[in-house]
Amino acid sequence: MPVCPQNGINYRQSRKIDVHGVIPKDSKHLTPVDNFALPQVSIEGKARYAQLLTVTNNIFYHKHKGTDLSKRRSLRHIVASLGLIGLTTKTLAQESRVKVTKASKVKEKKSCTVSPPGSGSVKNFNNNCTSCHLCVSACPSGVLQPSVLQYGMAGINQPFMDYKANYCQYECVRCSEVCPTGAILKMGLQEKKTTQIGKVYLEWNNCVVNIENTACGSCSEHCPTQAVHMVEHNGKLTKPEIDPDLCIGCGACEYACPTKPYKAIYVNGNPVHLTAKIPEAKALEVEMQDDFPF
Repeated sequence: MPVCPQNGINYRQSRKIDVHGVIPKDSKHLTPVDNFALPQVSIEGKARYAQLLTVTNNIFYHKHKGTDLSKRRSLRHIVASLGLIGLTTKTLAQESRVKVTKASKVKEKKSCTVSPPGSGSVKNFNNNCTSCHLCVSACPSGVLQPSVLQYGMAGINQPFMDYKANYCQYECVRCSEVCPTGAILKMGLQEKKTTQIGKVYLEWNNCVVNIENTACGSCSEHCPTQAVHMVEHNGKLTKPEIDPDLCIGCGACEYACPTKPYKAIYVNGNPVHLTAKIPEAKALEVEMQDDFPF
């Protein structure tokens, strides 16, 4: 429309829709709304989609009874699909070179959603974010994803750091450059590199080294601050060891961890962002690729 400087809103030709969910006879290429084809995603992604459908069923069927059936069905699929963004090609590209044959059993103990660096705190982000998704569009790694209930009902659709989708690049401050509302304040690269948006946690009972008795080290290889490093284990292997004070919460370790369905290493968000310890100089020399080499 003429009022939108970014051409984000356009006109399109409308079409008649049967409000009872019946496909018109002349619509040969349409499918019923309850038979939406899932994109090519992992088993984890499909499970997440099913979980989100359950949530949105409650939202749209019970809280919007005045809306016709066809619209409610469409809305629930749209909202549930938001949770799949980043779980397509990104998740498929995440397949690890480490072959895991045993399922992890200990669930991650996450108590706080991770808000973007520059937001200062989850509260500030929730109070100022308008869900314009400029940060989501600008994020080069795709780690910023629209939330469903990660922030609760009040923060639905506000972006969060989704480490199943990807990780926050160490050399990037793009989201802070595009936010128009102050939900994410502009910050320099050096400030970003010491801003702790969350802390790393290690669940040894889920670790591949422990349950498979095999070498891994994916988490340590991709940590830019030495918050995760490897130490000797049983004389022939190495296992991860963490220093949460060095962690900035970028999620590279969590994204790289091959264990399923629960990660052996993960990031729990800081309600109020802190300042991490400055890592040793050699940690800064770690080369962070745009994607993982597995």
